[in-house]
Amino acid sequence: MAQSLHSTSCRAGPTEPRRLTFDAGPDPQSTPRFLHLLAELGTDATFFLLGQQAHRFPGLVREIAAAGHEIGIHGWLHRPLVLRGPRATYDDLARARDTVADITGLCPTVFRPP
Repeated sequence: MAQSLHSTSCRAGPTEPRRLTFDAGPDPQSTPRFLHLLAELGTDATFFLLGQQAHRFPGLVREIAAAGHEIGIHGWLHRPLVLRGPRATYDDLARARDTVADITGLCPTVFRPP
């Protein structure tokens, strides 16, 4: 039986489609630069975050959310999910989703595979 990636303990974040997307952060070197440039341009983006990186750099995750950008998940680690079983894939995605939700208070609703 398929399970939803939505957790009953978090509320959904923004779901409008974004034109710009970034993968595999947050990164303390590049993410602040992207945030600054996006602010200068007056535009927003979707950041597909790795759960492990979000856990390491929660302040950057909060900055992304506070700037109004959408946050999606890119998995816990950057590994090909098609090589894993359904349960391991679900656990990987749920762990990343829950980490971002714990940091921001918003549940990611979009996913991009690594």
